[in-house]
Amino acid sequence: MDEAKANRLYTVTLQTISQCFRDFTSGFFDLIIFDEVHRSIFNKWNEVLNYFDARIIGLTATPATFLLFALWDDEARQWAGKQYHGPELTAVRERYVEIYQQLANTPHGPERTALVKEARRLEEA
Repeated sequence: MDEAKANRLYTVTLQTISQCFRDFTSGFFDLIIFDEVHRSIFNKWNEVLNYFDARIIGLTATPATFLLFALWDDEARQWAGKQYHGPELTAVRERYVEIYQQLANTPHGPERTALVKEARRLEEA
């Protein structure tokens, strides 16, 4: 294996990897973490996710009631019953979630100010 590809962290969207996933061997990744797992109930990403022989962790903040409507789908059933429900502090105490340490500072300056103003505008809308 090319040393440049070994021991690396790749950040990519499912939309992007779906265009090039066969460029990797099925065992290339040890762990795949993807967000918006609730979107996978439409079978759009099954081919990509089933291709890799890796542990897969799917994240979503979409309420479980949304997922209940899709339990007819095979992939949705795969995720059913593997959801955490409860207060955030309980999730930390039960080790579902780890407290993280900020490793990088956010930008301060015109860009940050613009983002904060935009967020406030959206919140007020």
